[in-house]
Amino acid sequence: MADDEDAPTWLPAPCPAWCTRAHGQHDHPEDRVHRDEGVVVPAVVGRLEPVRLRYLAEPAELVVQRVRELPETAPTWVVIAEAEGAGAALVLSDESARRLRSALPGDG
Repeated sequence: MADDEDAPTWLPAPCPAWCTRAHGQHDHPEDRVHRDEGVVVPAVVGRLEPVRLRYLAEPAELVVQRVRELPETAPTWVVIAEAEGAGAALVLSDESARRLRSALPGDG
């Protein structure tokens, strides 16, 4: 979310409208990404019970966040991950996330 006059020299174009990350001239190369703040969504996730091999419902908080690495031609990703812990994450292209959303009953 860099203004044109404050933009670091490594940032070749203005940030996408959804980027809320502050960019600085001395950002580490791995931190040079566009990222939104994300939104926390209360959810119920299924955890596989190893003995009976069935899913058990557990409450969780999921963070849904949009990310794009540089260069600007890189794909935009939608990351869905648990807020706490190192659980699995679902990483979808922006286009795939839109298709998933439109496929949900009652949405669209």
